[in-house]
Formats: sequence, C-alpha cells, structure tokens
Amino acid sequence: KWGTVKIDFDTMETNLKGVFAAGDIVRGASLVVWAIKDGRDVAKSIKNYLENKNLKQSKVA
Repeated sequence: KWGTVKIDFDTMETNLKGVFAAGDIVRGASLVVWAIKDGRDVAKSIKNYLENKNLKQSKVA
C-alpha cells in the first residue's frame, strides 16, 4: 500500500535488521483494535530480539 512500511507479519520486523513497525504505519488508517494487537505482537518480537533469541528469517524484500 502507498505510504505504509512493509514488514514480515510473523516477526513485525522491517527489511532493516532490528527495526520493527506496527499499527497505522503498517496497515494504513485502521481500527484501534488492530493497533493494539500489533503493539502486543511487536513487543514480543522486540523482547526476543533484545534477548538475542532468534527471530524467524525475515520474509521482507
């Protein structure tokens, strides 16, 4: 979509290692419940990243 950031929805990571995105920047203007869900999902991925746990190989080109 125009004006949004592409991410791997499994890890919420962008094509830049260690850079994560969620909410409206990913989906465009959407429902707040999606932003809340994305926030929870991205928090888990960031926690895993910071604890040096392996994230799945990114699928973002």
